Amino acid sequence: MNDNETEETLLLKEDYWKKDGIILGVDVGKMNINDNELTTLAKGLYFMSKNVDKPLFIYDDKRINNIPIQNVMIASFGSSGQFLKVGNDVNDIKMLAASGEGGSSFLGLSRLISQMSNLNHLEAIKMATSGDNWKVDLCIKDLHKHFDKLCELEMDSYQIKETTYNYGNYSGSLLSSKFGKVSLDIVDIKDIKTEDVVSSILHSTVSNNTRMMYLAAKTEDIKVAYVCGNFMTYNPIRRICLKTVNQCQGFFKGKLKVVFVEPVGYLGAVGAMADAFHSIIPE
Repeated sequence: MNDNETEETLLLKEDYWKKDGIILGVDVGKMNINDNELTTLAKGLYFMSKNVDKPLFIYDDKRINNIPIQNVMIASFGSSGQFLKVGNDVNDIKMLAASGEGGSSFLGLSRLISQMSNLNHLEAIKMATSGDNWKVDLCIKDLHKHFDKLCELEMDSYQIKETTYNYGNYSGSLLSSKFGKVSLDIVDIKDIKTEDVVSSILHSTVSNNTRMMYLAAKTEDIKVAYVCGNFMTYNPIRRICLKTVNQCQGFFKGKLKVVFVEPVGYLGAVGAMADAFHSIIPE
């Protein structure tokens, strides 16, 4: 994480929609919504891909317009994680996986740790980016060093160099255990800051959901995932997501194209609006 994050770089600006109850000139309070949340996400993706001139999709830091909408995943990172497959059309929906942690989990835990009941998401993100999750999290090489030390205490003749370890196809700097340094007494609790703990919580929440997204896509042979949800409003969270996907691709040898939808928090609302006003959405 970059310690010099500003509010502007943390929070993605949503220029396309007004927030006063009017979306694309329609009073949302007068809509008759019949679809469930999952269906409206798919219909929102369809509507935006066909009817909005501005490029609302970001892949590899570039805005794109032409996107596939069949046999894709919609990954919603909101209060929790929801991962669904869109098959041949927007009515062909299948829930693949869901998690019990997300933006609400991160904020709730951050408030508990910081003892700040009025802490909001942006403030919690700032707190996380100013901390260092590796002050508490255990990586693979840390684990090996720890047990080397224990063995040396037991047997003076025992000695092994770190370079003799074979980590396989992955780096020794990869995560072994969240908060593992605390449980193994590798770090003094007095030296741990609140920001470090919040940083670890953020990484855990985002990376766990991202791994679930990747593995769910792999089981269905899905090559493209559209990521939405208010939790993905923040750039640091997107960076953790992309880093985790890259790690998964190295482990499991499967490519997943991650496309961020903007504005991230309105996909379901747009789908509900489009369906309620009998737009181009096919039956």
